[in-house]
Amino acid sequence: MNIFLIRQVMIAIPKELYESARVDGSSEWGTFLRIAVPLSMSGVGIVGLLTFMHSWNDYLSPLIFLVSEHKMTLSVGISTMNNPYKEDYATPITGAFLMAVPVLILLSIIGQKIFCQRLGGRSGKRLTAAKMRKRPGLLITTGRALIRCI
Repeated sequence: MNIFLIRQVMIAIPKELYESARVDGSSEWGTFLRIAVPLSMSGVGIVGLLTFMHSWNDYLSPLIFLVSEHKMTLSVGISTMNNPYKEDYATPITGAFLMAVPVLILLSIIGQKIFCQRLGGRSGKRLTAAKMRKRPGLLITTGRALIRCI
């Protein structure tokens, strides 16, 4: 899935930018480093967030491969908190909530910055109401997240 996301970001870069770099005398490697990489950083950031979330929430791999209890991840540790002799729902739910806090912090800070930068034309500019009126399809496709970018 990550390869598909990066591919879609790279395809979205206009061909005219590559052509203008070639006219200016840039090599293929220079065009890649000076044009493609900076314009695709939002996609790389999203892939980084998704990879972090996948590894943070991974349950099955640590359960299978790790033998020592000291090396178990949080998701495996929460599942082992159940007491077979007493029904206790508060402890695992509290552990799951505390496990979700770092992911929520990353998504709210980094993810929103990357998302707004992507919508702002890759320049880091924030969208204004005038720009939204010029691009009415943008409001439909982005939903509520657009409100946070203003």
